[in-house]
Amino acid sequence: MRQFVAPGSTHPSDGAYPELKILIEHDGRAFHSGVAAFRDMDLDNAAAVSAWLTLRYGWLQVAETPCRVARQVVQALRSRGWHGRPRPCSASCVVEP
Repeated sequence: MRQFVAPGSTHPSDGAYPELKILIEHDGRAFHSGVAAFRDMDLDNAAAVSAWLTLRYGWLQVAETPCRVARQVVQALRSRGWHGRPRPCSASCVVEP
Protein backbone atom coordinates (compact mmCIF):
# COMPACT_ATOMS: atom_id res chain seq x y z
CA MET A 1 0.00 0.00 0.00
CA ARG A 2 1.26 3.48 -0.77
CA GLN A 3 0.79 6.77 1.07
CA PHE A 4 -0.55 5.40 4.33
CA VAL A 5 -1.04 7.52 7.45
CA ALA A 6 -0.40 5.41 10.53
CA PRO A 7 -2.67 5.94 13.54
CA GLY A 8 -1.39 8.80 15.66
CA SER A 9 0.54 10.36 12.78
CA THR A 10 -0.26 13.21 10.43
CA HIS A 11 2.44 12.34 7.89
CA PRO A 12 1.80 9.78 5.14
CA SER A 13 4.42 7.07 4.80
CA ASP A 14 5.66 6.19 1.32
CA GLY A 15 4.45 2.63 1.73
CA ALA A 16 2.89 0.42 4.34
CA TYR A 17 1.71 -3.02 5.29
CA PRO A 18 -0.98 -1.92 7.76
CA GLU A 19 -2.06 -5.43 8.70
CA LEU A 20 1.51 -6.10 9.91
CA LYS A 21 2.17 -2.57 11.23
CA ILE A 22 5.15 -1.95 8.93
CA LEU A 23 5.89 1.44 7.36
CA ILE A 24 8.28 2.01 4.45
CA GLU A 25 10.00 5.36 3.96
CA HIS A 26 12.03 6.34 0.91
CA ASP A 27 14.13 9.39 1.66
CA GLY A 28 15.63 11.58 -1.00
CA ARG A 29 18.48 13.91 -0.11
CA ALA A 30 16.61 17.09 -1.07
CA PHE A 31 13.79 16.65 1.44
CA HIS A 32 15.41 14.60 4.19
CA SER A 33 18.30 16.52 5.63
CA GLY A 34 18.60 19.17 8.31
CA VAL A 35 15.32 19.87 10.11
CA ALA A 36 13.45 17.31 7.99
CA ALA A 37 15.70 14.55 9.31
CA PHE A 38 14.66 15.40 12.86
CA ARG A 39 10.99 15.33 11.82
CA ASP A 40 11.62 11.84 10.42
CA MET A 41 13.11 10.74 13.73
CA ASP A 42 10.04 12.03 15.55
CA LEU A 43 7.78 10.12 13.16
CA ASP A 44 9.81 6.93 13.56
CA ASN A 45 9.71 7.22 17.34
CA ALA A 46 5.96 7.88 17.37
CA ALA A 47 5.45 4.81 15.17
CA ALA A 48 7.62 2.69 17.46
CA VAL A 49 5.63 3.75 20.53
CA SER A 50 2.55 2.39 18.74
CA ALA A 51 4.37 -0.87 17.85
CA TRP A 52 4.83 0.08 14.18
CA LEU A 53 8.12 -0.84 12.48
CA THR A 54 9.59 1.75 10.12
CA LEU A 55 12.01 0.71 7.40
CA ARG A 56 13.75 3.81 6.02
CA TYR A 57 15.76 3.74 2.79
CA GLY A 58 17.70 6.38 0.94
CA TRP A 59 17.77 6.88 -2.79
CA LEU A 60 21.19 5.24 -3.15
CA GLN A 61 20.09 2.07 -1.36
CA VAL A 62 17.03 1.70 -3.56
CA ALA A 63 18.91 2.51 -6.78
CA GLU A 64 22.12 0.57 -6.10
CA THR A 65 21.04 -2.39 -3.94
CA PRO A 66 17.31 -2.95 -4.58
CA CYS A 67 17.51 -6.69 -3.93
CA ARG A 68 19.08 -6.04 -0.53
CA VAL A 69 16.26 -3.62 0.26
CA ALA A 70 13.69 -6.18 -0.87
CA ARG A 71 15.35 -8.87 1.25
CA GLN A 72 15.11 -6.65 4.33
CA VAL A 73 11.46 -5.90 3.65
CA VAL A 74 10.77 -9.64 3.31
CA GLN A 75 12.59 -10.28 6.62
CA ALA A 76 10.49 -7.61 8.33
CA LEU A 77 7.27 -9.01 6.87
CA ARG A 78 8.20 -12.50 8.03
CA SER A 79 9.07 -11.23 11.50
CA ARG A 80 5.49 -9.99 11.72
CA GLY A 81 3.91 -13.25 10.56
CA TRP A 82 3.78 -12.98 6.77
CA HIS A 83 4.02 -16.34 4.99
CA GLY A 84 3.79 -15.19 1.38
CA ARG A 85 6.30 -15.69 -1.40
CA PRO A 86 8.23 -12.65 -2.60
CA ARG A 87 8.64 -12.06 -6.33
CA PRO A 88 12.22 -11.29 -7.34
CA CYS A 89 12.72 -8.53 -9.91
CA SER A 90 15.10 -10.71 -11.96
CA ALA A 91 16.70 -14.14 -12.03
CA SER A 92 19.75 -12.77 -10.20
CA CYS A 93 17.72 -11.12 -7.43
CA VAL A 94 17.68 -13.14 -4.22
CA VAL A 95 14.94 -11.84 -1.94
CA GLU A 96 14.56 -14.91 0.22
CA PRO A 97 16.68 -14.52 3.38
